[in-house]
Amino acid sequence: GYLVKFNKTAREIYLSFSYSTEATWSANFRDLNASITRMGTLCDGGRITKDIVDDEITRLKTKWRTAPKKPNSPTQVIEPILGVALCAQIDYLDQIMLAEIIKTCKDSSSMAEAGRTLFNISRNTKKSNNDSHRVRQLLNKYGLDFQNLLADT
Repeated sequence: GYLVKFNKTAREIYLSFSYSTEATWSANFRDLNASITRMGTLCDGGRITKDIVDDEITRLKTKWRTAPKKPNSPTQVIEPILGVALCAQIDYLDQIMLAEIIKTCKDSSSMAEAGRTLFNISRNTKKSNNDSHRVRQLLNKYGLDFQNLLADT
């Protein structure tokens, strides 16, 4: 029931960190909410200071560095390619699908081969069997290019 505010410097530091690539926000809003609540609880006189923010940033970095990722999680496949920020904007189901698309492309010698694998059933119902075009469209949705995926292997 108390009003809590950041001082100007503390606010700038926290916002800068929160938008940086160091801030993975592994639990999304739960991490953010817990972080703000913790700083508000620890501050004196309703003022979150630079020292409190510095301690919180250190705590968050340590937590995220030691947090185990699921083995072979889709995030481990797509995060190095798309980056943390973009990966965090993709639903988990789409991350699973995209990770498999990327794996298939990397295991294929051509887009046509990747398309034959990815569209093994639906390709038979299409008027045109241009599997390369379908793969290109899928990859373009996420700003990816087949040749660049092969180069990253």
